[in-house]
Amino acid sequence: MLRDAHPNQPVPIDPVGKYGASNQEDVDEDDEAGFIYLPPQRWTGTRWIYGLCWSILITALILAAFFSGRSTAIPSPTDLREAVLTADGKSFPSGQLTWSHKFTPLPCGKTPAEAKARGCHFDIIATAWLPPRCIDHELAAEFAAVHPWRYFRDPNGTEPLLDDPDTLGSQTGLIWTTHRWHWAHCLYMWKKLNRALVHGWVTDAETIKQGHTDHCVKTILLMAEPDAIRSIVEIIYPPC
Repeated sequence: MLRDAHPNQPVPIDPVGKYGASNQEDVDEDDEAGFIYLPPQRWTGTRWIYGLCWSILITALILAAFFSGRSTAIPSPTDLREAVLTADGKSFPSGQLTWSHKFTPLPCGKTPAEAKARGCHFDIIATAWLPPRCIDHELAAEFAAVHPWRYFRDPNGTEPLLDDPDTLGSQTGLIWTTHRWHWAHCLYMWKKLNRALVHGWVTDAETIKQGHTDHCVKTILLMAEPDAIRSIVEIIYPPC
């Protein structure tokens, strides 16, 4: 049976002095029991230099791995420029494109009151309560000015609602609007996503949601009666 030796366990010696004991004076009193303690080895100058070199090498490798990981985890910021790359004179974005964002669940709570208490506002493009950092305010103003949008409490259009984002977002009942608004909402959601990607801005989870994009594609492909009041504005509270 094999057994690992304990670091402090004495090492047995043979009668002739296996470890170099030339006479009885070289053996202490423990030798009488057949054991001897080996004295700790001292580092020579050469071994000390080797140890120092290994320490420096290992430290250098650790630092190289650390900084390599940082350069991989933190890519360069977006830096795009329009460049003409073909003979027909068409230009395309060229350069570094970086977009990274970690979503925070329910940054505005789950009710209009909670949203307002947290400093959120209603983004009419996404029909969502969002922190200011997640709203493209310039694009929202463009959306509001592109058409005289109208909102109603009923599908017959007899009870109009005030065209104010925070007022609309505070409604507890259904908000009715036209197909035209629905199509514009889809197009501007895509524009919002494009601007966030190109500029490196944060945006909300609804804007990048694949299911919403698929829904918008189907809605636009089935265009009919643009001014019919057949669409419902759904108020949501997405991550951002």
